[in-house]
Amino acid sequence: MGELIKRGLFGGIYVLIVVGTIVFLPALIPALFAIFSVMCFSETTALCGYKKPPASLWIVWLGIWLSVIFPYFALYTLSLSGLASVYSLLANKQSRKAWIKSVYVIQPFALAVYTLQIDWITPYFLLFVFMTIWLNDTGAYLSGKKFGKRLLAPKISPKKTWEGFVGGSILAMLIMILPFPFFSDFETLHKLMAAGLIAISATLGDLIQSRMKRKAGVKDSGKIMPGHGGAFDRLDSFIFALPIALFFYINIYHL
Repeated sequence: MGELIKRGLFGGIYVLIVVGTIVFLPALIPALFAIFSVMCFSETTALCGYKKPPASLWIVWLGIWLSVIFPYFALYTLSLSGLASVYSLLANKQSRKAWIKSVYVIQPFALAVYTLQIDWITPYFLLFVFMTIWLNDTGAYLSGKKFGKRLLAPKISPKKTWEGFVGGSILAMLIMILPFPFFSDFETLHKLMAAGLIAISATLGDLIQSRMKRKAGVKDSGKIMPGHGGAFDRLDSFIFALPIALFFYINIYHL
């Protein structure tokens, strides 16, 4: 199977899983995001040199997710997570790096599930974030391939260009302001602003992950998605963009 066909096939499966869960099976979003978070968590600890995540970091992961699933016991579960965090931070330099990267990839998924549970967002807000990221990636690839000349961050990602960045942002903003019925609660100006913020932060998230991989000396964070690499390779933009998009949305519609 050719690399392009493989990439398209598994990328399509990933999109179907995300969109199908959000639109048709929203009750399974917490389970899907917990799976995403544990895969990204495992891959980031591997980038720090661990063959398996240390027990203390598993406790951090478990404590965060238990606090989301059982909020009435959050004081106890987060305390457990806090103690494990202190141990990880004091253990050694490798453990500290692994803790920072682990919390970085865990928190957006847990935050998304928590805000869903308290009705601050709807599943379609998550769909908006994912769609904007995918459009940004598509626009960046096409415009970068056609017009790309000026490198965006040559020491981190030698293939990204300013032309691709601008093209991706424009495509995402133009399409996401269309009157999709799913996003009827978004005002046009807010959709435009949110899409722009997501496009910018998605690119930053991609660069952050590229720097992690470069420092670890690897091309991909994992091998779970043929043609794409690991879960972290596919979700790096979402991990950074979700909290920023969520902050914008809550400030506009809830504060």
